[in-house]
Amino acid sequence: MTVQVLKATSGVWSGVFPEQHIQLAPGAAAYFAVAWSAEAAGAQTSCLASSYFALTPPDDNGAVQATDVIHVCGAITISPFQNAPFMGS
Repeated sequence: MTVQVLKATSGVWSGVFPEQHIQLAPGAAAYFAVAWSAEAAGAQTSCLASSYFALTPPDDNGAVQATDVIHVCGAITISPFQNAPFMGS
């Protein structure tokens, strides 16, 4: 399925996500958050359903894949990568 992907800068999670460069040691982890609405709104009567989703990080050839079923109404919002887990999400 094709959905609009938005890059979050603030407002979706607590805090603000300024653009920044992060450095990771080999084998270290980076974190990002993904948000979407699963409720139809306005003229929309149904949502798209998917059995998995995949995200390819910048400058990488391999995708991060999640096998959860998701129902997407509208856009998917993705936060910038950071080098620590999100707190309070």
